[in-house]
Amino acid sequence: MNKALTIILIILLAIITIGLSVGLYFMINGKFNLKTLENISFDNVSTNLVDSKEITTLKDLDIKTNVVDISIEENNTNTIKIELYSDYPKNYEITENENNIKVVLEEEKKAGFYMFKKVPKVKIFMPVNYNKNIVVNSTVGDVKIASFPNAILKAKLDVGDLKIKQIKNAKANLRIGDVKIERINTLTTVLKTGDIKIQNVNELIAKVQTGDVKIDTLNGYVNIKSTTGDVKIQDATINKNSKIESKVGDVKINNINGCYINAKTNVGDTKVENKERKSDIVLTITNNIGDIKVY
Repeated sequence: MNKALTIILIILLAIITIGLSVGLYFMINGKFNLKTLENISFDNVSTNLVDSKEITTLKDLDIKTNVVDISIEENNTNTIKIELYSDYPKNYEITENENNIKVVLEEEKKAGFYMFKKVPKVKIFMPVNYNKNIVVNSTVGDVKIASFPNAILKAKLDVGDLKIKQIKNAKANLRIGDVKIERINTLTTVLKTGDIKIQNVNELIAKVQTGDVKIDTLNGYVNIKSTTGDVKIQDATINKNSKIESKVGDVKINNINGCYINAKTNVGDTKVENKERKSDIVLTITNNIGDIKVY
């Protein structure tokens, strides 16, 4: 038996031994039994309701969570209904004053395999005509928002994805996670690691350290600064001076109207077919390493 194979076998045996030891510990302490295997899920949401409240007046929302998923859904009433679910709640509250509604859900840190834990969740149901501010501060967890065309969002996520069906305006700061939006008027975002995918946007101001930016339809203004990643726009109509700056990655626009294209890359190919030289509006595209293609 060669030396490399021996090392691999030793590592495998060590992993199996650790796994058996941990399993034995949980069985001895009554925290695990064979029936638990029936409920194993990587998306197993807690059903333990720790607090709920229905509010009849539309107010600003202030949400603070840790290791918690957040969903804001539509309802058919003129009230806001809030539900907090957690198996190990550490701190939770639903309070309101004259101007806003405060929602807090923080969970105790428990040892063990995360797959055996049920994910705590904040569920909020609001009328589609909600036209106030939503503030979200989350350490770990996904945020999912339905269609609220008149609402304004300010979100700060440490680890987690932000998914929005429709909203008026949003400011989003994410450390690790993707931003996915179907329809929005203005988005301002800073993203360290993750992708941005938008179906329809009027104004986009984005600073991305590592990740791709993909837009289906852009109508208005764009200002993108990308360190590493591709920028792809399917259809764009520009109505004021805009710019795309990329360090490493390709920039591709399949169909653009209404502006002159000023494009330059240091290392890579540049191909611009639709420049509209008579336009007073300019889209400036600069790239350090990567191709630029505009049609």
